[in-house]
Amino acid sequence: MEEIMTVQEYNVRIWPFYLRLEEEFLNSLNYVEFSKDNFKTYSIEYEKQILSIGSEVDILCKLLCKEVAPDSSPNQIQEYREILYDYYENIGIEQVTCLIDGRTYSPIKSWTKKNSPIWWKAYNKVKHARMEKQNYKRGNLGNVFYALASLYVFNRYYCKAISMERGLKEPTLKSQLFSMVGWEVRIPVGNGFMASLRPNGNIGLRL
Repeated sequence: MEEIMTVQEYNVRIWPFYLRLEEEFLNSLNYVEFSKDNFKTYSIEYEKQILSIGSEVDILCKLLCKEVAPDSSPNQIQEYREILYDYYENIGIEQVTCLIDGRTYSPIKSWTKKNSPIWWKAYNKVKHARMEKQNYKRGNLGNVFYALASLYVFNRYYCKAISMERGLKEPTLKSQLFSMVGWEVRIPVGNGFMASLRPNGNIGLRL
């Protein structure tokens, strides 16, 4: 029988890996201005990043599928979609706010029944056919950004799934790049209490 991951384990083993990937992306912005004008800017660094992020997306999707459908054994991106879209009605239209430019993005929107996300295709092209048709150029700012934003969404869903009925529904350390649009934010305030900032702007206090 597989062990159930605890929130504490998630905060030690899963979320820090995401934060490291996020840090690497943010560091790259010291050299490439974050702008849609630069989304096609490619480099070896972005090739490396999209390979790392894509691999972690694969891991998170497997974990999340196992959490919501314990008897499932998906191994492909479209199999993940079938399970996750069946269980989570809104996952495909989730939006994140980028804390750099204040804009909202829908990173998983291009994931359809017939097609994997654009950034996932880029990941596979860089991974399996880097030198064919100059696929290395798919390791660019835009694809890395959308891949990372998608990984952020999967992390938030997974953290929420494993912490249901346990109060904490988001990672202890916050992302420096993204926030979920329309999600309640919970902040520990001591003595087991949490302050909840709701999407409507109201603040509540709960155990």
